[in-house]
Amino acid sequence: MKVLKNILKPIFLSFVALLRSLFIAALLPLLAHAQQAEKVELIKAGSLEGIETKAERKVKLIGDVVFKQGSMFLYCDSALQFPSTNKVEAYGHVRMVQGDTLSLTCKTLTYDGNIKQAVASGNVILKDNTMYLETDRLNYDRNTKIAYYTNGGLIKDKENVLTSKQGAYHTDLKTVQFKKNVKLVNDVKQYKIDADTLEYNTFSKVATFRGPALLTSKDGVVEGHETGSYNTVSGVMYVKGRSKINNGKQIIEADKIDYDEVKQIGVAIGKAKLSSPSDSVQIEGDRLIYNRATGVSKVLGKPVFKGIQGKDTLFITSDTMVHIRKEDKKRTKVEEEYLKLYYNVKIFKAGMQGRCDSLIYNGNDSLITMFGNPVLWNGKSQLTADTIKLFIKNGQMHKMFMNVNAFIIMEDTIGNFNQVKCRKM
Repeated sequence: MKVLKNILKPIFLSFVALLRSLFIAALLPLLAHAQQAEKVELIKAGSLEGIETKAERKVKLIGDVVFKQGSMFLYCDSALQFPSTNKVEAYGHVRMVQGDTLSLTCKTLTYDGNIKQAVASGNVILKDNTMYLETDRLNYDRNTKIAYYTNGGLIKDKENVLTSKQGAYHTDLKTVQFKKNVKLVNDVKQYKIDADTLEYNTFSKVATFRGPALLTSKDGVVEGHETGSYNTVSGVMYVKGRSKINNGKQIIEADKIDYDEVKQIGVAIGKAKLSSPSDSVQIEGDRLIYNRATGVSKVLGKPVFKGIQGKDTLFITSDTMVHIRKEDKKRTKVEEEYLKLYYNVKIFKAGMQGRCDSLIYNGNDSLITMFGNPVLWNGKSQLTADTIKLFIKNGQMHKMFMNVNAFIIMEDTIGNFNQVKCRKM
């Protein structure tokens, strides 16, 4: 054991020495940086007065005061300069200019030249060539080039006005991160976004939200719950997570929604659902392509039509489903409404089942037309024809027309089969 200790001791001491040298090597650049911090230089002032206290020495400056550090200039009516700590307190018509693009104005400002951080308060306005920021208190870090507020602020560009409780503006990246009570408003294009967390790029004009968000426009209301983005220039929107579009007459729901406001075309993917509450109609499928301009919606991937009729529901399935809803120019009245289903069509309703190759449902007069070897079963009856038309009234089958090769076979109470065949029935 003693021999082992003698072997391990020099190894341990060498390891400690190595850690010490690494620590010093990492610390030296930081110390050197602190020692070499660029001094805040006084360029001019109307008058100055040196004040000595036990704590530190400071200089009082009055009248047209100008400071400089690197590419930053600081202007004010009066100031207190602390040479030993490289700090400045500026008062009255304070203006900080960074290069030829960034300008900050306020009533008072405290600047630490060692860490290059400023705290501005009182009617704070930050401007560059892409946006205008207004708040009552703002922190600005020249190293990271980030300005942030925590007590409410407003940012606007040529088109949009954004407000929030908290915000951080990356002056290099031209992006603003908003948190708590975020609202984006555009009065010209008549839309707004309400969110809890939102990121906005003042150059690309793209707003990206995370978490619950509500987008309201002339085309309706979009409700998102996870993530999404909206291009405020092109009107292209993307929403991920269970989301909903409501235009007041129809509702689209899906796990992912893409919508172009200009083309008025939307694509909903993942448990997509199109519903019309006033008509008690729902269409579901894996994928839905929606064209608001033409009123045409195409549903793919196991589409299902649900027509709620009182306590009963009519189910229709097929390979492909197309819903056509044409409105008047003011979009106040539905002029035509059709549902077209193609291939492997199946119908189910209490007391009635059926199948065919294709089907058209006319919502105006509640007429169902079945094409391509249509078959209906009602109780113990089977009905076939080249074409079958069903008229629905008050949720029930009111009339039925069977055209060309009409045929009915029915089992009676004693097990016999009655058959009727004719051209039309």
